[in-house]
Order: sequence, then structure tokens, then C-alpha cells
Amino acid sequence: MIQVFHAPRARSTRVLWMLEELKVPYEVFPIDFFAPRPAEIFEISPTGSVPAFRDGNVTMIESMAIVEYLGERFGPTPLVPKYGDPNFPAYAQFLHYGEASLAASLSVVLGAKFRAPEGEKDNWSTRAARETFIKRLGLVVSALKRSNYVAGQAFTAADISVGYTLTLTGLAGIEQELDPILIDYLARLKARPAFIKATADQG
Repeated sequence: MIQVFHAPRARSTRVLWMLEELKVPYEVFPIDFFAPRPAEIFEISPTGSVPAFRDGNVTMIESMAIVEYLGERFGPTPLVPKYGDPNFPAYAQFLHYGEASLAASLSVVLGAKFRAPEGEKDNWSTRAARETFIKRLGLVVSALKRSNYVAGQAFTAADISVGYTLTLTGLAGIEQELDPILIDYLARLKARPAFIKATADQG
């Protein structure tokens, strides 16, 4: 059975969400994000980061790479448009945009908020990262003005990529700055049964 080392609200949420959408059984090994890691996780993730994913002899640690792997492993699936589908270019772009362009900036803000010493939480880098994140959301808003989801009218794994990052805006204190289109989009994503099951440990 697939095994996932997972911490609430961590990027491993994407993996559980994809597994729930695919209705693939899995086993979760809960991790406290701020506590020392159990020895077992280092067999998969040398840094102790989550997700740490095992499927038989396959081990992976990059959340969106795991989501891509799962789409191919258990596809074909509507969650993963194929090359030649008119929605494929948008799908491919937002599949990576949610992490490389959005989460990368937001991680700086969250890291400072929860880990930086007092007096260093609000600095030039965190303010720049916050501004960059808000600016980059413009591409998501533009896509959602054309369709229900970032890669067309149907939900895909690209929405897992972007949607997970949007779920962190409340923690970052940015949620009130979201465009109404994003607020509606996020509410629809959070209402999905697969998302609800994947995030049941968040209380």
C-alpha cells in the first residue's frame, strides 16, 4: 500500500488530496511539523521534509512530482489532461505555477511568521515576497475569469497545486487581500469531498 509521511497543512496535503480524488487507498504516517522527525522518514527523505512518499520500490519527496506520478500511475484520469487536449497548456502551466511561482513566495512569508525571531518577522524580504505573491495571483484570477477552474471547466490536478497554496493565505494573514474570484474558487475547492477527507486532521 502507498505510504505517506504527512504533517497537517504541509505540502503533503497535496498528495493526500490527489489520492482521495483518485480513490486510491493509502497509509498515513502523521508528523508534527515542528517536532523531531522519526527515524523512518529519513529512509525516504534525507532532510526529513514532508511529503515522504513510498509506493513499493518508488520513493519521492517533491509534492507536485508525486501528484504527477499518481496521475500517470492510476490514469488515465480527467484529473490529468493529455497532450493534444485544448486545456493541456493551461494545465501544465498551473500544475507547476502553484508551487514554483506561488508557494515559493508564500513560504518566505510563512517561514518568517512562524520561525523568525521577534523583530525580524517583518523585513524587506518578507514584504517583497508578500507583494510578489499577491501580484502573481493575477494570472490565476485571469484564468478563473474564463473558466471555473485554472485549466478549463473541469477540476484537474492543477487545481490541487494552486488550491493548496491558496489554503495557506489565512495562515499568512493574506486571505483578506484575495480577489473575490479567488475566495469563491477556494470555497469550491474546500467543499470537495476529497479535500475534506485529505484535511480532516486540520481540525
